[in-house]
Amino acid sequence: MSNTLISRRNALKHLAASAALLTLPTACRPKKKRALQYWSHSSGDRIDHAVVEAIRRFESQNPDLSIEHSVVAKREHQAKLHAAAINGSLPDVFNTNSNWIIDAHILDTLAPLNALISPAELKSILQPRDFSRSMVRDHILSLPTGSASAHGVLFSNISLLHELGLPAKSFEGKWAEFTSFCASLSQALNPGDKLERIPFDPFRVSVTPLPVTLAFGLNAPTVSEDGRHAAYVTKAMHEICVEIDNFIEVTLGRFGGYRGLLQWRNEYAHSEAEHFAQFARKRVAFVASGAWVLNDFAATAPIENYAAGPLPGIKRIHGGISSHSWSIGVNRHSENLQSACKFAKFMSLDPDGGQRISSETMTISPLLAGNKAQTENYGPVWHGVQRTIQLDMPYAASANSELTAPLFAEYPYRRLRGEPIDDILGYIQQKHQALLDMADSRAQPGPSS
Repeated sequence: MSNTLISRRNALKHLAASAALLTLPTACRPKKKRALQYWSHSSGDRIDHAVVEAIRRFESQNPDLSIEHSVVAKREHQAKLHAAAINGSLPDVFNTNSNWIIDAHILDTLAPLNALISPAELKSILQPRDFSRSMVRDHILSLPTGSASAHGVLFSNISLLHELGLPAKSFEGKWAEFTSFCASLSQALNPGDKLERIPFDPFRVSVTPLPVTLAFGLNAPTVSEDGRHAAYVTKAMHEICVEIDNFIEVTLGRFGGYRGLLQWRNEYAHSEAEHFAQFARKRVAFVASGAWVLNDFAATAPIENYAAGPLPGIKRIHGGISSHSWSIGVNRHSENLQSACKFAKFMSLDPDGGQRISSETMTISPLLAGNKAQTENYGPVWHGVQRTIQLDMPYAASANSELTAPLFAEYPYRRLRGEPIDDILGYIQQKHQALLDMADSRAQPGPSS
């Protein structure tokens, strides 16, 4: 009997508590958190950690929201987004690349963000190149999480040059002048009979192959403006390859030209990462890359050891060829669309979100007001990078040229075997065209149901 009374009493207590809860003002009631799914791509421990900390700050400021965060390997990210867009399994918010928006399946899932921020306001706070890549027609379809930074920055190890008694500045002459300088430099670097240090490796360039960048400088881009046609068997590209062959001959000819370069790689730098490490160790005088490598340089040696400037073009100095970069987009089919948009804006434009990530990781900010920390920490080398970025930015389709990086990596081996330049270029054009055709067929809308 007593057990029954206790049970009833407990039940009455629960009912009374429930009734009291119902009478509380809405603001006092405990809220059920809404979960947002977010996919980001892996960008290394430093940036990945900064992203996680930014998510924690957002959750702290928005206690009614929780972020279910998944990190996807960078190389797998586009394919995973493409597949998820097709089968309807995209998360609420996801990192994308502004160049991927040409994918019709991804394009169809992106929510316009004009209600979140007007194009006029966005234009007033972003670098021009980052504003233009955020727009598709009159719609804001993504917000930048990084800047469209140049791929064609020439970095010099001025500490090494200074030791050799050479000008401690970035080299900004035309390609012929750069070749002549590097020929003299090679002698200073290798007074003996063994090739131990090299001035520059034209085929160890981060992301975009050097011939592609140089072709842009000759107004002969390797991809058509609509991104559908490859163009490598051209007079301009042949001229570029002749110039690069000549560079190898006059700088490394006494060591066997391409044979000597490949033997040096085999001994000192099997990979691109090892090549950049040798740059820090003063076995390489110049490297061409994108602005993002500043973090890596700063981690291996004092940043004062380096200078940066525009890549010497065949006929003119010019910058990189990137008009795309990482962005954040919102799934238009999200059940929490308003909250998803709020989170996307925080991770891109908010001082405590995207701006803070950029400052903490020393990456280039897309914001006009950004990069204060970078300027203070990187000093003169940062100014050289910034000047290069401002030189010129072409159409977004040029980014597809990154697909040819593995193909151009074969060039030294094929020239060493005696293959004609145009045969190699024809092979690259054929392979790249096949990749473009595949991408184009995937982007076509399927049959209507």
